Amino acid sequence: MTGLNNFVYYSCFEADETQKGFLLEKARILRNYSQERFYFPRFLLTYIRVILQMGTDPEERRQALAIAAKLADAPIAKHEQDEARLYLASFPQPAVKP
Repeated sequence: MTGLNNFVYYSCFEADETQKGFLLEKARILRNYSQERFYFPRFLLTYIRVILQMGTDPEERRQALAIAAKLADAPIAKHEQDEARLYLASFPQPAVKP
């Protein structure tokens, strides 16, 4: 899974529209793995990055930002907290449905 995480994380820096669906799918796999089996903040941060950079579903973007908010204050490595805070500051909250 670490190899998949690294591949997805670094691929999203240069991804184009043809890779978007693939990377979103793999990011969701990383999220599920981290939430259902083992807790890996690094995998969740990759998921957040991909969703916020490429995702179009406002609800999924809200969920990614909620995970980032939890990680920002979680007892994890400082660099991981800082990355979560960077995502919170860099990507605006999607509009709330009326």
